[in-house]
Amino acid sequence: MNLKLVRYDEIREENYVDYISEWENYKEKVVPSAVHRDDRSFSEMMNNWKEAETDIPLSKGFVPATLYFLIDNNGRILGGIHFRHYLNARLHKNGGHIGYGVRKCERQKGYAREMLNLLLEKIKKQNLDKVQITCDDDNLGSAKTIESCGGIMQDKVVFENKLTRRYWIILK
Repeated sequence: MNLKLVRYDEIREENYVDYISEWENYKEKVVPSAVHRDDRSFSEMMNNWKEAETDIPLSKGFVPATLYFLIDNNGRILGGIHFRHYLNARLHKNGGHIGYGVRKCERQKGYAREMLNLLLEKIKKQNLDKVQITCDDDNLGSAKTIESCGGIMQDKVVFENKLTRRYWIILK
């Protein structure tokens, strides 16, 4: 299967609806949260994602970020990955530069690792020496994914009463 990492503006509405509906049907917390539609139309989501790449989110306590999706050769969305262009104090403690999630029916197939590796290749060109990525301490699948992509654990911190692993991935 040929997989591609594409920006949000390269996906089709029907594929997004199929993808997000699976998250909603399983009543899971949508990860990354940037893909959650909150009763917005597809065009509203597109506008939101476009705005997220600017300085507009700063007024809401967020940082500029770009959303990507991992798609197969039919355009079916397998996962989403959110790249935050830099860290603020909150993201440094929990969240880091990158958040990602794979739709439930496609988990444990290596797609998270593939998606993360593809994103790392894209952001190596952006003059960052390293990126931070975090996961819940009990999320062993995510920890293994991060480590398989070169993640080096910095430490574990308590965030909102949960133990969080903080990793750095060296890009240069």
